[in-house]
This record gives sequence, structure tokens and C-alpha cells, in this order.
Amino acid sequence: MKAIKTKERKNKAIFSAGTIKQISVWLLVIVLFLGSKKPVYAADEKKTLPSGIAYDEIGSQIEAYVKEHKDTSAAMAVTIFDREGTIYQNHFGYIDLENQKPIEEESVFEWGSATKTLVWISVMQLVEQGRLDLKEDIRTYLPDRFLTNLNYDKPVTMINLMNHNAGFQEMLTDLFVKDYKNVLPLAEQLKLHEPKQIYEPGTVTAYSNWGVALAAYIVEFISGQSFDEYAREHIFEKLGMEHTAIRPDLSDNEWVKEKRQELMCYSADGKAMGDCSYAISLYPAGMCTSTLGDFSLFAQSLVMAEGEKCHLFDKEETLTEMFSATSYYGDTDIPLNCHGFWTQEFGVSVMGHGGNTAGCSSNLMFHKESGIGVVVMTNQQNEEIFNYDMLELIFGSFADSKLAGYNQQVPKGFFRSARTILTGPLSVYSMGFYVMEESDLDDFWVYDDSQGVEKIVSSYGDTLKLSPDEYIPIIVLPLLLAAGALYALSTCLAGGCIVSPLLRLRKKKQGIPLEKIPFAGWNYAACALMLLWLVNFGVISLQISTYAPSSHYIWQFALSAVMGIMMLSMAGSMIYHLKKMEQPVRRKVKYGVTTFFLFVFLVVILYWNMYQFWAV
Repeated sequence: MKAIKTKERKNKAIFSAGTIKQISVWLLVIVLFLGSKKPVYAADEKKTLPSGIAYDEIGSQIEAYVKEHKDTSAAMAVTIFDREGTIYQNHFGYIDLENQKPIEEESVFEWGSATKTLVWISVMQLVEQGRLDLKEDIRTYLPDRFLTNLNYDKPVTMINLMNHNAGFQEMLTDLFVKDYKNVLPLAEQLKLHEPKQIYEPGTVTAYSNWGVALAAYIVEFISGQSFDEYAREHIFEKLGMEHTAIRPDLSDNEWVKEKRQELMCYSADGKAMGDCSYAISLYPAGMCTSTLGDFSLFAQSLVMAEGEKCHLFDKEETLTEMFSATSYYGDTDIPLNCHGFWTQEFGVSVMGHGGNTAGCSSNLMFHKESGIGVVVMTNQQNEEIFNYDMLELIFGSFADSKLAGYNQQVPKGFFRSARTILTGPLSVYSMGFYVMEESDLDDFWVYDDSQGVEKIVSSYGDTLKLSPDEYIPIIVLPLLLAAGALYALSTCLAGGCIVSPLLRLRKKKQGIPLEKIPFAGWNYAACALMLLWLVNFGVISLQISTYAPSSHYIWQFALSAVMGIMMLSMAGSMIYHLKKMEQPVRRKVKYGVTTFFLFVFLVVILYWNMYQFWAV
């Protein structure tokens, strides 16, 4: 589709008294103008974006950019706007590559985590009405004993939820649900999968879907409406968003639900992903689905022109307050989060929220000072070319920012995202770590230890520096586990399946009596047990990565606990017998090695809590 170039509106009479013919011509012009629903900018004013690209040139720049990346793209929709209206809007590619179904203005995409901005708007509406205090303990607005996993006496406030520093660990279980019938009411979902509080409130920024959904439930509890009903009445209807749905099954807008079935999804490099229609159980954190037009209506309502009423709030001061800083990059005065809206550094500082689902990516970003913003929607998972890199055409490159030279060298050591799981059977997914490289200087971050925690502060969450007692097990245990797997596999295949049977067959043919080797069965059974545990762990990993319901794998953690007990029993038994065993040294060493690896597997099960099936 071609770019739509526009000119600025003029606040003066379009025509004077004249002939009916002249009037008819001007009426035709007006009808055509209003039908475009896009402002028109005068060529002589030559307005420019923060990147320096002129308004009337950005369309050709984006089209060239899309063409450059067409081989790895599916569908992409984009709107660039300012306080006066739309600067540029277009749709590219296919919502179904296999059947060559092109994207249309009526095509719908999932917002992903950009949905969270609806929660924060709702919260600020209640603040404006005096029904909610951002600095009050959130338990004031919740049923008694609703929260059971808080480990710190320091209160959690709504500001903590907005800043993602309430201290909650990540929640993976049952986040994406295939069967909509299994989605529970929000309160029940929150209670069922309440995460542990692993950081003191206010000290660590750890992105939390659960924390945002909790804020949405507080909106429900105060307003007496389900969140989807609240959002429809107080946001969608006020803005004229007629093509937007947010319920887990999208049943709050049947038109959107039907259009969503047309959308196929792809990986970031353009490979087909098959069916990617999932309900998000914590739906206020990421379920909103709409056309680009509706998403743009919402985005543009956040940058209203001076003197123009914001349809979302009764007071202009509320919008101003919402975009004031609630957290900063370390001990600097550089805003990190503004009441739930993240800041990011391009050529200028922008704020907004991006999002990813099982098959879509989106981004809403705007420059507060100029009111220039962008909305991007794609049907590709974890897509960055359009949702992030392309934004440099609008906001400029970070290399041109006044903060570009802030960091001169990368810190030494091992780091891990604060968004992780440290307790329960899924804590095994915290075993990764990160070493910073020179290329990290291309992004803005701040090294901070002002609160006794060494960390890299960046948009969307902190990265924590690991102590030796944290990173050594992460390095050593997986290596030992791999060594144990190779040892067990070689013992079972080479010894049990090949060498031993051949030796026994040869001796039998030669008439040599078969020697009964003490504890040979124990050795093969121990190695088989280790391999069985690895298979069990592999199946668990596959099920979690494909969003299987927790009921499908909770029993496998119970099985892991049983196998751990068996490993302990077998290892203890061998230690007891090794003291009395009168066998060749070679055989005793072999059994000792098997016992050692049994303990390695047992330590892995214990260290990453893989026996806690009740905590899934």
C-alpha cells in the first residue's frame, strides 16, 4: 500500500460567497478531506520528527525500510502521530503468508503487554476520583488475607506495582491457556498462582505480569466491575474504540473475536508458528486485541494538544501526574518509569510500553515534549526490527542522544535478570547468566549499588550481579549433570546393551561358566534412573515451552521427587557396601563414580527445588 501524505489543517474559512458551482466544488473538497480522517500538513512548514526526518518524507523512509526487511516479515501496521493528529499510517504484508492473505485496515492484532497501560489509566482514574491512594498499602484495597506469600514487612503500594518493584518473582505457570474454558476469574487466577516475594519492595525492578494483574483486580474490587467491563465503559467507549476486545476469550467484542481467527502468527525471522490463539489467564496484563485504528485512538489520547480535553480524565493535571517519574535510573534524576509507562532512550527520551504474546508483538512510544508518537503492530513473536529498530526513523538513534556517552566501560562479573524464579520447581529456569559486552554500550543503562544491591538498571527491569555462591553452582552443576548424562548413557548402551551381552555370549559358546558380577544390576539400574530423570526433565521443559497446562506436568515434578528419593537410597546403599566389598579396584571405582553422579543429580533436584510439586 502506498503512503498517505497529509497537510496541516488551517483554522480559517475555506470559501467565501460565490456561485453554486463554486460552492459545490468546495463541498466536494471538504467531503474528501474529512473522509481521510487524517490531518493535512502544509509543505511550506516542513515539520520534522525528532530524528530530523521531515513529516512528508517519513512515509517513503518507512516503505524503504519495510522493503529492506520483507524476507523476514509477515504483517506490520504502523501509525505515526503528533498532537494535531495522524502524520503517517500504513499496513504492510500478510496476516496469512501461506494463503497470501494481505493485511487490511480491519485486521486485528494482540497488544501484548501494551495492554498494561489500560490498567494504569484505570488506576489513575480512581486516584482522580479519590478512591485510591498510590502510596497506601495495597492490602487496604484487597480482601482479608488475599496475599499469602509476602516475605517482607515493608508495605507494597500501587506505586510499587506500577514500577514493577513490589518484589515478586516471575510466574510462568498457566499464563497462556489454550482452552478458554479453563480460564478462571481474575481473583481465583491470582490466588492460585501467587508468586513468592523474593525482593524487598522498592529495591529491585523485576517485571511482573502477576503484579499488573493484581493492580487490575484492585480496580475490580474498588469499582465493583470486572476489569473488562471497567475498561470498556471508562476507556474504549470514551475513545470510540469499537474494534477492541480484552476478555480472555474476546467475547466482549464478537467482531474482534471473528477477525482474530484470520490472523496467522510467525517467529521473529518469519517462520510459521501454526495456531497461536491463546487466552492469557492474567488478561489485564496482555490480552487486548484490536485494529491499528483503535490502538492509535488510544495512543493519541495520551498526547492531547494544549487546552484540549483528555477524554480519559476529568482533570488535565491527572494526565500530567501520570507522566511524571515514579522511579529513576539508579541514583540519577533520569526517569525510568512514569506510573507504569517505561522510558527508553533513542535520540530523545520517549515513554510508552511494548508487548509480546505467543504470536504477536506491538509497541506504543511517544516523545512527551513534542507529542510525537508511534504505534506498531505485527503478527510475529518477539519481533524487534519494526517494533524497536524502526523507531529510530522517528526518534533518532541513541548514538545521537545526550546520554550516549554516559557509560564508558562495561562492568565485570556475571549478571542475571531480576525477572526470574528463585523458589519452587521452576527455579531451574534461573540458572542462566549474562556477561556484559562492549556492544552493551550501544544502549542506555546505569550501574547502581545505592541500595546495597549491585545491578544494571535499564528499561523494563534490573539485571543483578551474582555473587560467587550464586554463579558457581550455575556453572558447575549443569557441567556435572552433562557429564553424568554421558556416563550413564555410555554405561547403559556400551556396557549393558553391547559389551556385556557379547562377552556373555562368547563365554557361553566357549563353555566358560558365566561369572556373576556383584552389584552389576545396581549399576545399570542407577544409570537408567539418571537417564529416566533427564527424559522426565526434558518432557517438562517441552510442555512448559509449549504452554501446556500445569496439570499436565505437575505429576512429573512429583515423579522427580520420587526418583530423588530412589537416588538417595541407592547411593546410600552403595556407600555402605563399598566398605565391605571385596572386588577389583577398577570395579569399586566404577561403582564409586556411579554413586558420585547419583549425588550430582540429587543435588540438582534439591538446589532447584525440583521436588516441590506442590509449588507449581
